[in-house]
Amino acid sequence: MNNLKSLVITTLMISTILVGCNEDEPEIKITSFSFDTASVEVIEGTTVDLNDHLTIEGENASKAEVIFSSNNEEVVSVDGVILSAVSLGEAVITATETNTDMSATIDVTVIANAVTGVSLDKESLNLKIGDTEQLTATLTPENATNKELSWSVEFPAGGKSEETVPTDIATVSDAGLVTAISPGEVIVVVTTKDGGFTASTNVAITGISVTGISLDAETADLEIGGNIQLTATIAPSDATEHGITWSVSFPSSSKVNEVTPTDIATVSDAGLVTAVSIGTVVVTATTKDGAFTASTTVTVSGISVTGISLDSETAELKVGSSVQLMATIAPANATEQGVTWSVDFPSLGKINEAVPTDVATVSESGLVTAISAGTVVVTATSNEGSFTASATISVTNIAVTSVAVSPDPIEVNVNESVQLTATIVPENATVKAVTWNVALVQAAGRTSVAAPSVDTYLEITQDGLLKAKQRCDGCTFTATATATDNQVAGVVDVAIKYIPVTSIKLSPSSLFSIHKGLTYQMQYTIEPSNATDPTLSWKIVHSGGADLCGQSSIDYDSYATVDANGLISAINPYFDDCDYNLVVEASSSDLSSPVGVEFDVTVPVTSLTINTAAGGPVTGSIDMPDCSSYQLGVTVSPGNASDKTVTWSSDNTDILTVDSTGKLSLNYSSITVPTNATVKVTVKANDGSEVSDVVDVVVTYNGC
Repeated sequence: MNNLKSLVITTLMISTILVGCNEDEPEIKITSFSFDTASVEVIEGTTVDLNDHLTIEGENASKAEVIFSSNNEEVVSVDGVILSAVSLGEAVITATETNTDMSATIDVTVIANAVTGVSLDKESLNLKIGDTEQLTATLTPENATNKELSWSVEFPAGGKSEETVPTDIATVSDAGLVTAISPGEVIVVVTTKDGGFTASTNVAITGISVTGISLDAETADLEIGGNIQLTATIAPSDATEHGITWSVSFPSSSKVNEVTPTDIATVSDAGLVTAVSIGTVVVTATTKDGAFTASTTVTVSGISVTGISLDSETAELKVGSSVQLMATIAPANATEQGVTWSVDFPSLGKINEAVPTDVATVSESGLVTAISAGTVVVTATSNEGSFTASATISVTNIAVTSVAVSPDPIEVNVNESVQLTATIVPENATVKAVTWNVALVQAAGRTSVAAPSVDTYLEITQDGLLKAKQRCDGCTFTATATATDNQVAGVVDVAIKYIPVTSIKLSPSSLFSIHKGLTYQMQYTIEPSNATDPTLSWKIVHSGGADLCGQSSIDYDSYATVDANGLISAINPYFDDCDYNLVVEASSSDLSSPVGVEFDVTVPVTSLTINTAAGGPVTGSIDMPDCSSYQLGVTVSPGNASDKTVTWSSDNTDILTVDSTGKLSLNYSSITVPTNATVKVTVKANDGSEVSDVVDVVVTYNGC
């Protein structure tokens, strides 16, 4: 392939004429006709001699006639035996021997000519702001395929500024035209797209320094709200930096406490001064280059206040209402329009232990609000000159026109309470307080002189809580709420409701017993359940009426007592030889006669002792080895126990039974022989004392 590089081949037609031929020339016999390689790469823009790569062998091979052609002339072209690479791509070159029609082909690929470097025509540039300079880049090799370039501006190493970017100093176009923007140093860099090779030029840009500044006015007099445009001139006129900063300050000897300079005047970024309030300030223009300054003293004056007036001299208000007073400053264009409002009593109208704002208040805008009845003077005072104007304000209450009491009418049970409510009309009445009282209107069968005190039956608090204390049959009452403002009252009828007890049922309802020393709580039911007075009175009597069993009097407390809740305490039995019983009685004030139930005070059993057949107490256990029965006995203590009856039981009746007298018998039909079992036999008192005794009976049975 020799030194072939990448190139594109176009159509090639070549004819190789070796010598003129005639009829006497020898016959051409070619045995081999081929290219020395199947493919080749050729660099774009170069040429190749195709004969250098074609091999012909055979008789008279030197007399062969060859024609070369390309199948893609836009990539590779052929002129005789010379191949030219036109553009990137691929083509096939065909060689044909005309005498023998033998042919051969070679694939040709045209490749790019790579960039190996780049350079600029200037190593450095010195420019003034606004200048331009053209930089020219040269590629190596000059016939490189890809000639695309990119341009950029960078800071030199160590020269970066935090507040600027390189293009703030200079810019470069896509064609390498450098334009100076502001003073500084940058590097213009060119970079090849193929290979990324770079070259750079140092660019230094200088400007014209500021030497001073002046303003078109040294002083200015303004009225509040006025303005003046100050114009600053930079020296020299062609200075590079024309930036200016404007500020306002007090003159060194004229600072005002608690005020800032911009409270007097302000200045815009363009030097427009606006007067705000009376005073003197200094407006200063400062150059950004060199910080040179120039100042103008600005004096601001205003229009003085000569007086003040109100739109009303008097006003009458109801409590809770308000009126807006309007103050007018004279002259209308006075600079200071501020007003201070205050409230005071008239010179002869001060109220003891009160302050004016208890009667009325006034806002910072002159809105007067009535608080309570009275008279005050509202005054507006100008902030400048302290001129005053006043209005007399009379405040009256909103009167109560009616009072309604609820509920209406009222029924209240004895010992119960009901909350009364007074509704004031109108709702915004100034004083809504009421006083409550009750009165007896009528009492059946009584004269007005003999009528009992109302307090005996009803009481009412000043919060309107009404309580019925006692029944009053045939009585009619009223409850009254009276407005404290003007004695307007609301009245409602009151009836005391009383539901009497109609019956008392005691439980137990028939004769019952209480062991001595114990207590018993009586149960009872009252009908109706909502009776007004369900209280019962309890006492102990006896069932014999006037017959006291031969006694002149009876001290019932020595036998039994009963408390206010019906709890009976048993103390002693009531005459053992008396045929009568004690009675517990419950009484209600609503019933004509009490309800009673008989009861006994009994002596309880304190112990039981099982005895043997011989009559002695059992020690250990009892043996039943034979088929006979065995009689047990029992000793009851104390001897005077009211109920000495007992009940016997066996814990295994399949083996041993016991009858009501304590007689033991074997249950032969259920016993398995032999038997050796222990059965517990128990005796228990029937009087409810739960006293008992137990004995073990050992049954040894082998058959009868």
